[in-house]
Amino acid sequence: MTRILQGILLATATLQLLSCGDPDKDDSAGPDTAPHGDSDSGSPDSPVDTRPPDDTAVIVDDDGDGWSPDDGDCDDDDPTVHPGADETCNGIDDDCDGSVDEEVCGEDCDLWLPWQGESIQEAVDLLPDGATLCLDAGNWSEPVVIENRSLTLVGLRGPWISVLQGGEAHTPLTIRGTAADTVRIQGVGIWLGLGATGGGLAIEGATVELEDVILWESEADRGGGMAVTGGATVTASALLVEDCDATHGGGGVYVDEGSSLTISDSELLSNGDDSTVSGTAMGGALWAGGGSELLVQDVLIRENTASNWNAYYYDAAGGGVYLEDVSAELVNVWFEDNVANAVYYDAIGGGLAILGASEVDIQGASFTGNQSTTSGIAECYAAAVHVGGSSQVSMSDVLFQDNTLEPDEWTERASVGGMRLRDESSLVGSHLEFDANDDWALYADGAYVELSHTVFLGGGDDSRGMIAGGDAAVMDDIVVQDNVSGGLDISTAVSATLTNLLITGNGSEDSYRGGLNITAVGSVSIDNAIITNNDAENGGGLQILHSPVSDLDLTLNGVVIVDNTASSQGGGIWFEETNSDPNTLTVTISNSIIHENTAAAAGGVGSEDETTTFTLAFDHCDLYGNSPDDAQGIDDPVGSDGNVSVEPDFLTQGDRESHGLHLDVGSPLIDAGASSAADPDGSPADMGAFGGPLGGSWDLDGDGYPQWWQPGSYDSSSYPAAGWDCDDHDAGVYPGAGC
Repeated sequence: MTRILQGILLATATLQLLSCGDPDKDDSAGPDTAPHGDSDSGSPDSPVDTRPPDDTAVIVDDDGDGWSPDDGDCDDDDPTVHPGADETCNGIDDDCDGSVDEEVCGEDCDLWLPWQGESIQEAVDLLPDGATLCLDAGNWSEPVVIENRSLTLVGLRGPWISVLQGGEAHTPLTIRGTAADTVRIQGVGIWLGLGATGGGLAIEGATVELEDVILWESEADRGGGMAVTGGATVTASALLVEDCDATHGGGGVYVDEGSSLTISDSELLSNGDDSTVSGTAMGGALWAGGGSELLVQDVLIRENTASNWNAYYYDAAGGGVYLEDVSAELVNVWFEDNVANAVYYDAIGGGLAILGASEVDIQGASFTGNQSTTSGIAECYAAAVHVGGSSQVSMSDVLFQDNTLEPDEWTERASVGGMRLRDESSLVGSHLEFDANDDWALYADGAYVELSHTVFLGGGDDSRGMIAGGDAAVMDDIVVQDNVSGGLDISTAVSATLTNLLITGNGSEDSYRGGLNITAVGSVSIDNAIITNNDAENGGGLQILHSPVSDLDLTLNGVVIVDNTASSQGGGIWFEETNSDPNTLTVTISNSIIHENTAAAAGGVGSEDETTTFTLAFDHCDLYGNSPDDAQGIDDPVGSDGNVSVEPDFLTQGDRESHGLHLDVGSPLIDAGASSAADPDGSPADMGAFGGPLGGSWDLDGDGYPQWWQPGSYDSSSYPAAGWDCDDHDAGVYPGAGC
């Protein structure tokens, strides 16, 4: 008979005895003494024994704890066990009250190991469904399989002390079953596992709850720490997966075959997927695919790596997380210092790679310090996030900061420190911030992009703002600022609609791009924009390079182009054809101001005479104070169609911030816009970025309070009550809070 079975039988017998008492005794008779000193046996005439007590009687106390078995010591071989002792969680009746571990373990344990057995597997096989198996301190090296069972396994001392270990020879814990089989694991550590799918923990088909579980230093082909397959449903909280490795996906966690994983309040640290033979290295911390579903909330994903150093000519993708053909929601997830490493092939998505036909919603996340690294003839891109296939991604309140590209001297191309979209993917994003990433912050190549309340800040190596090169782009309330190699590039093949843009401080005197570069074919519409203090070789503020692929119809309305510089031509705007036989280029500029821009030639607006043939129309615009001239290579528009050349009289001359480019109360451009438009109050449209029907729609900081549009300074006595924001660059300042 095993120790486990002996323990079960002994515990059962003890409980029966305690509950039943002595069946031959009538407890109602009271104590075994008679009143008035009379004995309850013998005759009343028996003599009374008046001898003194026998002082020579022996008191038994083998463990020296001051309690004898006669006094109630239920284990006279253990000095810590006696009446009145503190009850501890150890599978023993410490205080000899007939109950074991009452109210101290936090669990209703049906069996304790090692106190009532030595083998976890034997205990699992013996216990009925719904039972709780408790583990005290110890390292269990046997492989444990829970199959087609509902069971709870609790580590009483916590996951660093109650440990299942594989000894680098097997998977310590395997759980198989159906959705009806529910297994709960709490406070258990799993260490040094080795397996094919699931090095530390393998879950197939069952419903599993993990709480306060640690998986560390385990290895597998897929899922070094844990694998979830076969349609399993897993919920994990307070999970730590650290220093686990795989060779074909999911160094930390692997999820496949329509399974579901919910993970919260957890950490995935220093895991790696290192492709050693063939195939793409994918998902250093987490790999998910095959129609699986994910909810990842309040999780730190740090210093994980996907590397193909040992399998040349294959990609390395998703240093932190790799998702393909999944539905996923990521809420408050921190991607920090993850790396995609590749030799002689592409490194993509240092933090996160999303491919296939995935649908991913990301809220409140941050991508900081992630990296794509290549060695040899390869491409290195998307240090933070890569999206491909037909995946659809939505984002809100997401930060991209200090993500870097690390190519070697042989690398063919290194681009996109922030986020790259390609193929037929799409992004709908709000309240995004890109700050100090290398190269392009956001690159949409063939993808649809819809953005609002988004900021592109420079500071990274060769930093650039955004390139919209997909089928379509819709952008509203966008700031592009201080990117040394250019601000915003529109090269969409179908259409782009942009509203409320602040493009400032981008480019340099020898850079190809300045503030806004348009090489699109199709239709581009820009309403209410400020382009100021940008620099480039040509087109410091705005450059239009029209290719012969198709027609381009460009409309600018309510645009302020001021204080931009070109070292060569077109300080404000520069038009150039890239082919001597172009298709139609039609440009309409209305209600706009082009002022105090500077270039070696064509300070305001310029066109390359030799090859440029296009239709250009100005309607109610002001061209004034540009150096050396307002227009070159085009017909001077001043004097017709409501176009003028006057001092615009801005609130603060030359201020990069949008607040300074309101018209002052005495400006001649008030009510001087096209008659077909009107200001928000119904009066004739003002020229500039705050005139016309959209003049009162600016909300760059996304706080829900639009910036005041009226000429002149902010009126703190009346504007707050009307809901107008006094600071459109700080979401913490608004009417009722600083205005």
